[in-house]
Amino acid sequence: MSQTRLMLPLAALWLALAAGCSRPAAPVRRDATNASPSPAAVQPGGPKPADITPPRPEPASPPKIGVLLTGYEPFGGAPFNTSWEVIRDLDGEQVAGRTVRTLRLPVVWQKASDVLSQAIASYSPEVVICLGMGTETVQVERVARNERRRYRDNSGDFPADAVIRPAGPQTYRTTLPVSAVVDAFAAQSLVCRQSDDAGGYLCNEAFYTCMAESSGHGASVAGFIHVPVIPPDSPLYPEFERRTHAAIRQILRGVFSH
Repeated sequence: MSQTRLMLPLAALWLALAAGCSRPAAPVRRDATNASPSPAAVQPGGPKPADITPPRPEPASPPKIGVLLTGYEPFGGAPFNTSWEVIRDLDGEQVAGRTVRTLRLPVVWQKASDVLSQAIASYSPEVVICLGMGTETVQVERVARNERRRYRDNSGDFPADAVIRPAGPQTYRTTLPVSAVVDAFAAQSLVCRQSDDAGGYLCNEAFYTCMAESSGHGASVAGFIHVPVIPPDSPLYPEFERRTHAAIRQILRGVFSH
């Protein structure tokens, strides 16, 4: 995500979309679990039938939080951020028996990393996919860099440090199945490119933090995907969202099938 990319015209950004674009009720059984005991069955001095507490059913196991998807709040004066708009409605969805959780990150140096790190530690998801806005087409990023460029965030501040983690490695490589990601979007007639430069703004910061935190909290697959700038009130947006949801579901089903 970069501030200059945000200024690209919508027409140029929309290279991603291809053209053309009751059964009757069963009788109640009175078995040993719901039949009233006969007087002879009540032993003298024993509990009265009304005093017998039926056993409580075992609580259902909570669904596993298997997937964490993140997007960003608006920045650069825009009233929206496609990366958040396009994933927000996936929150709570079940994919391959795992629950999807979504999270909106602040466009603020260091705070974005802190919020993301806390969520990964709290959920211990199997898959973490961060999204950002600002490319002409969908773009799967392959390399996260331990660097920050001098752009102002939503607080008006420049980054305090030139690196994200002073003791961290220079780069991380995505563990997303890159070719499968490209194919999943292509199956929805959305162009998806591969990239080795996530920029030096908050998108790269989330990508680097995602990779640094994921392996230590059980996430076997993690990475970053850029999406184009498409306003939610654009006539193109509903179809873009539908196709992106379908692609994300295909990516997740593929990951969990291995």
